[in-house]
Amino acid sequence: NAANSLVAETHGLYVPLKKKIFNGAFLKKPEWLEGLPQKIKLTALLVGQWTDSDGDQAIIESLCGIRYCDFMEQVQKYADVEDPFIHVVNDHSSKHYFLACVENTWDYIDISNDDPLWKQFTRLFVEVINESEKLFTYTTQDRLIAQFRGEKLFWSSNIRSGMIRSLIMKAYYKNDTVCQETLDSLIEEILNYVNCEEQWRYISHFFVDLCEVSPKAVLDRLYKEFSESTGLFSLFEKQSLFQTAVFYPHQ
Repeated sequence: NAANSLVAETHGLYVPLKKKIFNGAFLKKPEWLEGLPQKIKLTALLVGQWTDSDGDQAIIESLCGIRYCDFMEQVQKYADVEDPFIHVVNDHSSKHYFLACVENTWDYIDISNDDPLWKQFTRLFVEVINESEKLFTYTTQDRLIAQFRGEKLFWSSNIRSGMIRSLIMKAYYKNDTVCQETLDSLIEEILNYVNCEEQWRYISHFFVDLCEVSPKAVLDRLYKEFSESTGLFSLFEKQSLFQTAVFYPHQ
């Protein structure tokens, strides 16, 4: 319901909740807006959420141009303040980091389509979604062996989801129509990598979000499937595209 969605979006934090309830009417600017360097703010804005995994660290270091530990030292200063920049969730032996409120952060800052950081982000996004590891195409037996060995994906599912949401926020929440052509080309490139049933099964986990980022690219790819089949329709026939649970080793 609406109340649960509100709490999930703001992580139950007081100031973001207050802003949402009163439709953004909160005049006091957060401390992090002036306290954090611009490139650190933009990096966190674009990744949206992340973990301490090696892949996530590599993406953050590539975007902000400093060591991950230095990045974290900066953003964690604004984790336990009145209007926080990030929210930290402790999950047993690992930590998960989220923007305290995604919409709130995009209200305060944005990134130009011409910014080299934005262009670098879109290139990294293709690399993250087009997962090069073979964990997604293992047989059932191979997957069990991979789990037993403790194999993990290089990037976390957190940062993958956060990056997809940033594309949606950039085009729709910020109403950036100029950006849409770039996003159409981006999703078209990603879908062009899909050429077998296993890859369709993998991409199905992001299919709804990809549709939201670029309806045009998704529809074009589906129409192409009629003349150049790569296994999508056989998955529909098996009713497995969105119903079959795919094993992923734990992040």
